[in-house]
Amino acid sequence: MAPNRYPQKSWSTRDPKSELNLWNLFSQNDQGKSTSLAHLATIHYKTHHRPLRIALDQDSWNYGLTRAQERSIQKSQRKNFKKQLQKSQSQTWCKKYIPSPKLRLFHREGNVLERLMGYIALGVEFYVIVPSPLDREDVGEFGDRYANSNGKMHMWFRILGDLGVRFHAAANPVVECAYMLEHGVVDAVWTNNPDVLVYCGPTAVVFRDFEEDAGGPSVRDVRVYRVEELRKEVSWSETVRIHTLFRSGYSIEDTFRVKGGDTSVLGTPMEGDLNLCKCTNQEEVNDWFQQLISPFSDLNYNPKRPRYHILEDYLTYSVSSNHHHHRSTEAQLFRQRCSSRMREIKQTHDDSLAFYDSNLMDRTRRLWEYSRDTFSVKTGRFVNLMAGVLIARRLGAAGGDLSFVTEHSDESIDPWTVRILVRIEDEPVLWNLRTKITKDITGMVLNPLVLKILVEADGSNS
Repeated sequence: MAPNRYPQKSWSTRDPKSELNLWNLFSQNDQGKSTSLAHLATIHYKTHHRPLRIALDQDSWNYGLTRAQERSIQKSQRKNFKKQLQKSQSQTWCKKYIPSPKLRLFHREGNVLERLMGYIALGVEFYVIVPSPLDREDVGEFGDRYANSNGKMHMWFRILGDLGVRFHAAANPVVECAYMLEHGVVDAVWTNNPDVLVYCGPTAVVFRDFEEDAGGPSVRDVRVYRVEELRKEVSWSETVRIHTLFRSGYSIEDTFRVKGGDTSVLGTPMEGDLNLCKCTNQEEVNDWFQQLISPFSDLNYNPKRPRYHILEDYLTYSVSSNHHHHRSTEAQLFRQRCSSRMREIKQTHDDSLAFYDSNLMDRTRRLWEYSRDTFSVKTGRFVNLMAGVLIARRLGAAGGDLSFVTEHSDESIDPWTVRILVRIEDEPVLWNLRTKITKDITGMVLNPLVLKILVEADGSNS
């Protein structure tokens, strides 16, 4: 049974700005603080001697650009291409042959490719959860079953497959990520959806994008929320109440406006939170609203009533819930299927990595051709990123061989990473690409960024 009977809104249909206000509400006492991902991966490797595993909610990952911005760039590209084509055609009778130009549109998924490759080089192992496709009967025989998704899913599937990143679909990706963390499949959850603070367990670690001043997500830092510390300030039942009202149309500012003055959102009685979690139908939710919220609302303000199905999903599928919904037939069936699915994921982990390694050269070639033709990635950029991916995976798995590394570069991004120098001839997977690259790459020296502890743990740093 699907974890959410109601269609999950994609990031493009949600309101990231209002959700940011909800995140900021829980960003207290160092929660939501910007932290280097390389630092987190280093600490995890020191403690567990394996890569940091993260369940990534694809539906909420920020591309750095909105769809509207992407379309604006593509519109400008088409306009310039038309001018270039007209100029080319006007020179048809010139003696010098001018090849016909090719239109290569900008796609936000190019940013996804580079971010994933950069993070993998930092010793991070991703497991991506994508939203379930629409039913064929809803979109027609030739319709796009991922029409409501955040981004072009066929590009995601190609990138993830060629990078060897495991993924599967779920009706509610946030719930799936929370249960993967609860069952020990991953070590942390990465999502921009604040609902994760309701669904996850009391010891969960949650990452979300850190937006830089330019407006795009940082490639180095993430915001970290440790739920164990967060629960000391905001109880789970209180979190449920806040999210229920927010998802019902309340803004953070309006939800707890008090007649005659303002009050903290955390200042409402704990009794009200407990009563909300005891509601079993819409009538009881409405009574709760009338008794505990309406008397304190501004008379000129007419908010919407809480949506019971949102509260029901929180109570039924949250890892932390001990409500009677948790013991319902639907919830028990979901948890049984979830446990079986998690065991299967754990059991097939090593086999999936071995299968990827057995096809490494072919997959790398496919990824290079796809990134070149679709995202116009330059040769030097790709081979440097891919070198970081190959070296990090080799060292993170079983302490690979770094004897081919000539020396450490003097340039360091931060104390947790290091750039190393390696000849492309010494990396067989990348050297194999020479037949697919137009320019001569003989003697090319790569300068990939990798996690410093991986190099040191190998014992070949000199």
